[in-house]
Amino acid sequence: MKSTVQKLFITKLLLLGIVCIFLFSGHLMSQTQITREEFYQFLTDYIENLQQIKLTEDTTLTELTNLELKIRLWNDYVVEKLPKRFAVKVPVDDVQLKKQKYNRAEVKIDFNFEVNFPLENFRFEDNLPDKNIALLNTIKNVNNQEWYEIHPVIDMLIIEANQARKYNVVKNKGYLLFGIKVALSREGGWTQFYQTVISFDWVKWMVEDGTIWEVEPLPIEELFFKK
Repeated sequence: MKSTVQKLFITKLLLLGIVCIFLFSGHLMSQTQITREEFYQFLTDYIENLQQIKLTEDTTLTELTNLELKIRLWNDYVVEKLPKRFAVKVPVDDVQLKKQKYNRAEVKIDFNFEVNFPLENFRFEDNLPDKNIALLNTIKNVNNQEWYEIHPVIDMLIIEANQARKYNVVKNKGYLLFGIKVALSREGGWTQFYQTVISFDWVKWMVEDGTIWEVEPLPIEELFFKK
């Protein structure tokens, strides 16, 4: 009897794990591909909406009531707009082929992409496990407001030499796809402004129909522990 119960328990755990993997991969598949400029515009509109809501004042109401109305307006807006998952397309400006040995080639790529958003009411998460890419996280003061400035930096890549030749990557530079999630966090409760969480989850270098290099997201159990 005991062994039967244990088997049922293990079976349920396996089924739950399969469901989690399916849901997680389904989220990745459902990402909307947009250009770098479209992503910039999305963030600009989103941030401007927050700033406009914070500036809204009704002089007939008390300061506390005004604050409550602002919080409600913003939180309703966030719930309506988020979460969003984007595959942001960033053109590769230059490709330099360095060394080739056996079927390995050293490649240096250049591109232009940065993400800026306020420190207040926002949070940044780096979910990229690969050492070949780093997200430089700088905090700058702009008009007496602190802002995140995120610069993805990619070190020398080691790719398959036959892939480099097949797609002629020096001439056909391709583009990078950044998997970015914009989500909300209700940890403060409805009496505070919901936090917007911006995370980098995966990266791909695409040339024509080929994936030259990619960084897959962290395993789901690591993401859970990280949260």
